[in-house]
Amino acid sequence: MSAIWIISTVILWVFVLALAFLVFVLYRQVGLMYLGRAAAVSRDGIPEGTEAPDFAAPDIDGQMHRLRTYRGSRVLLVFGSPHCRPCQQLIPDLNAYAEANSGKVRTFFLSGAPQEDNTRFASLFDIRVPLLTIPEDESLQSRYLARVTPFAFALDEEGKVMGKGLVNTRIHLEVLFDRPVAAEVTANGQNGSGH
Repeated sequence: MSAIWIISTVILWVFVLALAFLVFVLYRQVGLMYLGRAAAVSRDGIPEGTEAPDFAAPDIDGQMHRLRTYRGSRVLLVFGSPHCRPCQQLIPDLNAYAEANSGKVRTFFLSGAPQEDNTRFASLFDIRVPLLTIPEDESLQSRYLARVTPFAFALDEEGKVMGKGLVNTRIHLEVLFDRPVAAEVTANGQNGSGH
């Protein structure tokens, strides 16, 4: 091969790799813009005003928890992962929120990671709320339509979703129970459209 052929091939590959990098950056930015919009996040998760799917899952001590047994109490479900950095950063705020609302709200952290990872995570980050291990054969996060973490659902005493969304701070946790439920939004016209 001639030197010109080799140089042009190298330049072509550098150009292809640069384009691939730019496409990746562009998709990432579009994704961040999409996820950062309130309208996009509000579409995630099962709709407000609907009944939350029941489930049974063990905590790190092996005690089973079934969602329907907590009817009559408000419940906060936080979907997360031991490997999710925002989830790790949320733990101090989640602990503080759960402690401040211990008589009013039952708080749970749900993870699809293996039990050993969850136990290590709970110990390392001093998780003081029940950390439930979602069974591998149950696609609970899919049933709840929670595609990003940490994502939380505030459930009323009847097990219906009062609020939902990404949660990165204690303020995010606190406002979940203060949102109007979907039935009120629908009665007043969704998004002000009057339909």
